[in-house]
Amino acid sequence: MKIELNSDQLQISDVASQFLAQELPLRRLRELADDQSASLAIDQGVWRTCAEMGWFALGVPESRGGVGFGPVEEYALFRELGRHLAPGPYTSTVTAGWLFVSNKDDANAARVFDGSLRVGLVVEDLVIDAEPGGLALRFGPDGCSIHPVEDLDPIASVDPSVRLARANLGSAIATSTDPMILARARVLVAAQEVGVALAVRDLSVEYAKERHQFGKPIGTFQAVKHRCSDMATRVHAAHAQTLFAAMHVARRSPESTFHAAAAKLVASNAAMSNTADNVQNHGAIGFTVEHDAGLYARRAHMYEYALGGHAIAAPDVLTPSRHQFEGLADEPADWFSAG
Repeated sequence: MKIELNSDQLQISDVASQFLAQELPLRRLRELADDQSASLAIDQGVWRTCAEMGWFALGVPESRGGVGFGPVEEYALFRELGRHLAPGPYTSTVTAGWLFVSNKDDANAARVFDGSLRVGLVVEDLVIDAEPGGLALRFGPDGCSIHPVEDLDPIASVDPSVRLARANLGSAIATSTDPMILARARVLVAAQEVGVALAVRDLSVEYAKERHQFGKPIGTFQAVKHRCSDMATRVHAAHAQTLFAAMHVARRSPESTFHAAAAKLVASNAAMSNTADNVQNHGAIGFTVEHDAGLYARRAHMYEYALGGHAIAAPDVLTPSRHQFEGLADEPADWFSAG
């Protein structure tokens, strides 16, 4: 079995990359992050276009109002969202769409798919990218649920493009005890972390070619080229594990929880380590707030804790006594009815 994206999946990735590069360059991200008067650091026009392109319904069957793809295609898309540091509650909104579909709440699912409903994410006692009067997604020991946001008290975020707040939440309007929802959400976050790790690898490699010291490119120096090599190895490992997890989740394999948790751990390490190495490779300029290296480092930190951090994912890797790494079964006809 080859662990690689096929041509259709690569096309999804390419289209997303071209669109985000054009509509959300990093200078635009800085503008959105600096506008603290807005509840979210998003470009409303970009968000609407994402909905029109079917991004929020990508992994939902056509019979349920979606585009008809699955977790592997979502991986291809979310890797590009991470690579371009797209701001906004993409993971929690898409996950909420799955939850509404599972609850047969067609009205709210349609609002997610058309971009008119955004959903923030609860992380311990904080909410990420929630809006006043909106909704927030919460994961707990017994599953996940969606709650109305009754009030928000914004607090400072290490990444200004990701809004943080304390909130009071109302009673759940949708719930699920399906463990596959968390596994699938972990794949989305891990995919964004792969994108971050990939982006800073490329930044470091290009800088190592262009920056000269003592009459030579710094990429010829052992310390720099070894760091770049380590960055490339981390990207390869994170991509392979996260894509493999997506394949398991697509088939609702019993190993999905393990592989998705492993993907989250491997991808978090890749993003955090690569962004730190990228700052180091850029030398003194890499430590300045004006340099793009810091944008990736801060976002990597936010992704690491998006679903509770290593302390939450690690038990799902360590607990099972045996893991299957052999072939995969066929995908179910309707992922949301197969649980």
